[in-house]
Amino acid sequence: MNGAMSPAKVTKPNEYPLWQSFYEEKFAPVTKAIMAKDVAAFEQEYTAVIKECNACHTAMGYDFIKVVKQKAPADPGVSDKVPSKAEDVPK
Repeated sequence: MNGAMSPAKVTKPNEYPLWQSFYEEKFAPVTKAIMAKDVAAFEQEYTAVIKECNACHTAMGYDFIKVVKQKAPADPGVSDKVPSKAEDVPK
């Protein structure tokens, strides 16, 4: 997620600090749950952060962007069955 927002440093330099603080503060519990491999905590934190995302989008005038919890992988061409660990994701 953080990597996807990196272009905002250039394209939306006034908004990027808000994104950065969101990622470091509001999204941190999601990352912590992933690293702890705690599925129940992940579900709880991920659901909570989706609400935070949408509230922020609305507050910033981007209420046409709605984050929704996926019921299946977003890309059916990518298998989610390959074993991996949280540590496998580049920092």
